[in-house]
Amino acid sequence: MVLLGVVSMNRLFAHAKNIPKFAVLIRRLGFMKILKQFHIPFVGLKFGKHQFEYVINDSFFAAFTDSLIQKGELSVKLELEKMEHLLILNFEIIGFVSLICDRCADEYQMPVQINERQLVKFTHLQEGEAPLLDDEIIYLGKKDFEIDISNLIYEYVNVSVPYVHIHPDKANGESGCNPQVLSVLKKYMEKAKEDDNASNDPRWNVLKNINNN
Repeated sequence: MVLLGVVSMNRLFAHAKNIPKFAVLIRRLGFMKILKQFHIPFVGLKFGKHQFEYVINDSFFAAFTDSLIQKGELSVKLELEKMEHLLILNFEIIGFVSLICDRCADEYQMPVQINERQLVKFTHLQEGEAPLLDDEIIYLGKKDFEIDISNLIYEYVNVSVPYVHIHPDKANGESGCNPQVLSVLKKYMEKAKEDDNASNDPRWNVLKNINNN
């Protein structure tokens, strides 16, 4: 009975070690399912214009590793025009993303309105031949039958976000930041100004730059 118990415990520990790997696999499969809807099989489409609509939310951004944006609610309208050797993709993305303010550390919603155009060309690359590189055009090989637009949407939204995240001002011109944090920040700045060594303190320079944005 003791030996049997040891064997059972060893099996339990071995199974426990595999739980994190299994959880990661399930997580990846979930992300793949979320992003699958953004794969457009253009081969079966007729020549002409086609309309697609999508909803972007937190689960979309979670599917991208180390995404700077964690929360958001956006609607995506895509007009895809198919030609013999070309696809024209016109994106309209409207909504908001949630950001953390660099000044007061509170969360705020930044409105997003994006209009972008992407060209996709069909090539006749041979097997093993490297695709052409172009920043403005996506090239697809003759064996490709669908296009994944999830990365395009992700990049468009990320590029629209400013490098410095600061609450927008209110309609009356006042700062939209947390007033309690601003009060503490103001007192610290006044104290720093009175310090003879404030100009040589790198912390003061960082604080001053944030407050001036």
